[in-house]
Amino acid sequence: MKRTTAVAIIVLILGSLAPVTAQTPFPDIAPCHWAADAVNEIAGMPEVEIERARTSVYLAQNAVQQVFEGLRCGTPEWSQAFLTGEPATWPEELGTVDFSLQVSNVQLAQDTGTAQVNLSLISDGQSVDRSGQVDLVFDEGLWRVAYGSLAQLDLPIFP
Repeated sequence: MKRTTAVAIIVLILGSLAPVTAQTPFPDIAPCHWAADAVNEIAGMPEVEIERARTSVYLAQNAVQQVFEGLRCGTPEWSQAFLTGEPATWPEELGTVDFSLQVSNVQLAQDTGTAQVNLSLISDGQSVDRSGQVDLVFDEGLWRVAYGSLAQLDLPIFP
């Protein structure tokens, strides 16, 4: 009983600190997040039941965040899980990517939406600031970002 309670507390704490992954019960925890391995291990324990209510607005904001988290981690396949309409290939060498992102004014209607983004991106030592609107699509139980709307922001990391 004590072990189950301790595990549940850890899951709640980690769930409040970190975002959930497309491939795990936590699709907002990027592969390079410091808690990813521990959270995925805990999630695999049969005695742990995970109930996390997420609003559609939160999930839409998270989709935008996770596109950039995947690039920060150097795992474009993570980013692709949160994209729709992405190109068949990504740049062979993404280099070092870091960012600061604010997602606001999320407007959702059925299976489409938009969000305003303010982004400071550092890619290979060069800083770029962009603001604009991205398009969102609800697909296979996840909000995804339309790649074309990101490409219109004219960022050096999107071909």
